[in-house]
Amino acid sequence: MGSAGRDIADIDFDDLTSPKLTDVQRQILEYTEAKHVDFDIDRMLAEAIEQAGVGNDLDDTDGFGDRLSAHVAAIEADDGLRQLTRASLRQRVVRLLRNR
Repeated sequence: MGSAGRDIADIDFDDLTSPKLTDVQRQILEYTEAKHVDFDIDRMLAEAIEQAGVGNDLDDTDGFGDRLSAHVAAIEADDGLRQLTRASLRQRVVRLLRNR
């Protein structure tokens, strides 16, 4: 063991694949899992337009729409994502659209 503390090789991460959650953490997870997060591009675009308070011109001359569709398809294809993670990713997509 070095002067900074335990060596990283000595740390046991036995709950990475199946975390031991507190009751509060479990309740939050159950709550977030109960609502499916929708990745409908038109709805996300409408939300972004409303947030930005501008028109709906994405200036899609550079293939942005195709890249966006591929990105959303990759998220939708990932069966291992929890709804909480999907919600975070959806917020990022809306923010990207809003800033475009």
